[in-house]
Amino acid sequence: MAEPLSKPRSRQHRRVDPLYAPDAYSGAYDFDVESDGSALVDGLLDDLIPPAVNWRRLVRRHPWPTLLVAGLGGYLLGRSQGRALVGALAGMALARVEERVLGLVDDDLE
Repeated sequence: MAEPLSKPRSRQHRRVDPLYAPDAYSGAYDFDVESDGSALVDGLLDDLIPPAVNWRRLVRRHPWPTLLVAGLGGYLLGRSQGRALVGALAGMALARVEERVLGLVDDDLE
């Protein structure tokens, strides 16, 4: 006698890919970054996006759409404020290089 066809697994018995498990990334990015740049970006995003929106979770769950939106925003911002942005970035880079050089000189003098 032939065996009956196996029943499809119900949703609750499906094996979840570890990459998509609800707690797969919990604590993965919860660390202190010493760079002032990321704190500036976090503060800016926290000011721009309403508190009800958990943007970190949104980026983790939907990386491609958020990357496309960020790229489009960067393109539009660059088209309208490109010269000011390049000037600000050059000034920031110059300040960091100057800080490093002065730090090395101070270390050598001591």
